Amino acid sequence: MATTFDLSGKSILITGAARGFGRALAIGAAQAGAAVAAFDLDADLLGVQALLHHMDPATGGVVLNLASPTAAMPFRRSSPPQEEKP
Repeated sequence: MATTFDLSGKSILITGAARGFGRALAIGAAQAGAAVAAFDLDADLLGVQALLHHMDPATGGVVLNLASPTAAMPFRRSSPPQEEKP
């Protein structure tokens, strides 16, 4: 499949990645070269996770409920300090 855009070197987080549009977006982004972090409530995500990991080992999926305020905390990356503007 030919891609129409290049996401090499980019990271993308996709929720609802177990099926439908989220699944298609996760697979398409990985095919375009992105490192994909796929999230879903549904354990069907495990099949998508295996497919994504096969395409790129830096890609993965996690089954969790993002409605919980602390669910994604282990995946949080600290932001660099923001420069103050005068």
